[in-house]
Amino acid sequence: MIVGKISHDLLKKLGKGMFVFLVYWFTLLMIVSIPQAGEVKGKITSIRGNAMELDLGTEKGVQLGDSGRVYYNILIDGKEKPIFIARFKITHLSEKSSAAQVEEKTGEVKVGYLVEIVVKEGELELRSDPSRAKVYVDGKEKGETPSVVSNVRLGGHVIRIVKEGYEPYEEQVRVVEGERKKVSVSLKRLVGTLVVSTDPPGASIFIDGRSVGVSPYEGRDLSSGAHRVRVVKEGYDILEKDVMVEAGRRAEVFTMLREKTKVVTLPSPPPKAEPPKVAEPRVAEVPKALREVDWAKKSCEAPIWKLGDKWTYKTVKGVTYSYEVVESKEDFFLLKQGIRDLRAYDKKTMNLLFLIGKDGRKIKDTENPFKKVLNFPIFVGKEWIDNIHPQIGVTYIVNLKVEGMEEIISKAGRFETYKIFFKETSMASFNSGWIRYWYSPEVKMWVKGEVEKTPFWANLPWLQSFELISYKLK
Repeated sequence: MIVGKISHDLLKKLGKGMFVFLVYWFTLLMIVSIPQAGEVKGKITSIRGNAMELDLGTEKGVQLGDSGRVYYNILIDGKEKPIFIARFKITHLSEKSSAAQVEEKTGEVKVGYLVEIVVKEGELELRSDPSRAKVYVDGKEKGETPSVVSNVRLGGHVIRIVKEGYEPYEEQVRVVEGERKKVSVSLKRLVGTLVVSTDPPGASIFIDGRSVGVSPYEGRDLSSGAHRVRVVKEGYDILEKDVMVEAGRRAEVFTMLREKTKVVTLPSPPPKAEPPKVAEPRVAEVPKALREVDWAKKSCEAPIWKLGDKWTYKTVKGVTYSYEVVESKEDFFLLKQGIRDLRAYDKKTMNLLFLIGKDGRKIKDTENPFKKVLNFPIFVGKEWIDNIHPQIGVTYIVNLKVEGMEEIISKAGRFETYKIFFKETSMASFNSGWIRYWYSPEVKMWVKGEVEKTPFWANLPWLQSFELISYKLK
């Protein structure tokens, strides 16, 4: 009887244990039976108590809070069969590895045991207007719109849609199991501002062949990129140029319109008449009072140029060029040298302010070492300094001094001049080069220039000694 009672109690305990065991494995089987898109597998690399380190990281698609199982394989009839012994939850995550906490186990968990995490996934359907925009999901490129992105983990994701010329679109979306998340967006065009000014104003402005108004013109909704600008005004040359407009920025075009050359038909000379002789350049007559000024004892103010004033020079290599005053503004003169850019000189100091290119755009010439060669008023003994800071990071120092007065004879005549010494020094190598200029108050310009023969000026081949051969003052 006792034996029978013990046997009966043992069977009851065994039955309860078996029931618990069956419930546990039924739960694991239920987890396996949930619809899933795939599994991420790895192994245990270290363990301390119920804390484990796994070789599963974000690069394998694992996320913080994911649950998984620990198992090892046994061979049955030559085939591997997994034996699951624990459940765990991801507690810390890095790119290559993660930390997990064992939550339930039926046996000892060891280093080297295998782990797996069931990954549930969904889909994203992405469209944009206009299409063919690049798609990024959590920072990773996923093709172009329209597109369907598969194998997307459930939960929150950052969607970014990008197309050149349009504002980037960004949205946080949540992918739900069993659903396809749809994202459709109309991209906003990126625009910039274009300002066109002319002197004189009132010119007709065309952009990309379309009439948009008259100067001064300001367009605030131009798409980013290159645009063709055409400026037309009766009696002036037509200007055409390409202008780059950047999104959110302001592009400016300033141009001085040039009057069309007027063709004058001269009457035919009478029969047997002598052909007209070409006169030599006429030298302006300098008032006697001006010649009698003792400039060595007097401060010389900036000259007053007039439209049409012109000076012609010849270099030691026989190259001839001219300067001519073509415009007089409130604060500066515009001087033209051949077909080169116009130069703006301050009326008070004769410092070079800026250039105006062939396209009419104002150019700040801050690195020009010759922008303060004249710095009125000037007088014997005056000294001044100019620093230059080129983009390459080397600083140049320019020292100038009025050394004295000297009479100079050139092909244009005999003149009393200020002799100005110019020296430029590189602060990187301390190499230097000098130039001497002779300025005449009578001529209102240089009479002569002498350039030191040194390798320092080798990168400026146009810089040569010169002298005045003729001039004309209005």
